[in-house]
Amino acid sequence: MGDRLARGAWLGANHSSVYGNVFGQTRWTELGKKPQQWVHFFHGHGPLAYWCERHPDGSASLDRDAFQFGVYTGGSMKAIVRYFDKLNLRFGVLWGFDSFEGLPLENADELPKFTAGAWKPGSYSSADALNLHSYAELKTALTRIIERRDGPVSFVRGWYNATLTPTLARDRGMQPALYVDVDVDLYSSAISCLDWLFCSGLMETGSTVVRYDDWVGTFKHLTGEKRAHYEITQRHRVMWEQPFLAKAEWFLLAAYQLDEAHCTAHGYARVPQWL
Repeated sequence: MGDRLARGAWLGANHSSVYGNVFGQTRWTELGKKPQQWVHFFHGHGPLAYWCERHPDGSASLDRDAFQFGVYTGGSMKAIVRYFDKLNLRFGVLWGFDSFEGLPLENADELPKFTAGAWKPGSYSSADALNLHSYAELKTALTRIIERRDGPVSFVRGWYNATLTPTLARDRGMQPALYVDVDVDLYSSAISCLDWLFCSGLMETGSTVVRYDDWVGTFKHLTGEKRAHYEITQRHRVMWEQPFLAKAEWFLLAAYQLDEAHCTAHGYARVPQWL
C-alpha cells in the first residue's frame, strides 16, 4: 500500500457545512481542529461515568484499548481523549480505523433516506477534508488534531473487508476494548468491525462500552449501524445493558456466547492465540 491517498467524491466541498447539514448541527469547526461542546457529544456525563463511581480517585486501565471506527478529521477521537481525561481515566492505545479515502460503495437498499445521497463512495474522505493526500502527512496532522498526551494513538489504514483480518489484533498487539465508537455510517462497514471485535476476542463482558454515531432506521426497516448491531446481537447471543442515562445508541456489554463456528469459518483461531 503506497503513501498516496485517492481523491474522493467530495473534493473541493465545504465538508464542515455539509457535515452540519446532514447531522443537524456542526459538532466540530475547522474540520475537527477546534472541538466544541465535547461534553454534549457524550450526552452529559455519558455512559463511561460509571468508571467514576468504581474508581473515585481515577482509574488506570492501561491493559485496555479504545477503538474508533471512522476517523474522518479526528474530531471524535479528540473528544474521547478529552472525555476520558475529564473522568481521570487512563487507558492503553487509542486506535483509529479508516480508509482515509471516504466511504466504500454500499447497496442502495441499505442507505437511510435522510442521507439524501451524502453517503456515497468517497464521502467523508479524510484526505480530501484536510487536503492531505500523503498518508504520512495525514497521520501527522490527525495525531496533532487528536492531541493525546498521556498515551499512544495508532491508525489502521484500509477498507475493513481487507484490513480487519483474523490476525490483526495479535499482529498489532491490541488489547481488550474499554470503549468502542462506531462511526462508519454503513451497514457493511459496521457489521465488519463488530464481527471482527467479537471474533478477535476484544470484547470484554461487564466493561466494554459501545457507542453508535448513526443510530437510524426503524424496526420495520433496519439499516446501517442499527441493523449491524441487531444482527451481531443475534449472531453472538449478546446481552447488553444500559446502566446510565443516555440515548439509545450507548451499550454496555453484559454477556455473550461467541458463535465459534462462524468465527472459525472466517479464519479465526478457536481461542485467540494472543490472549
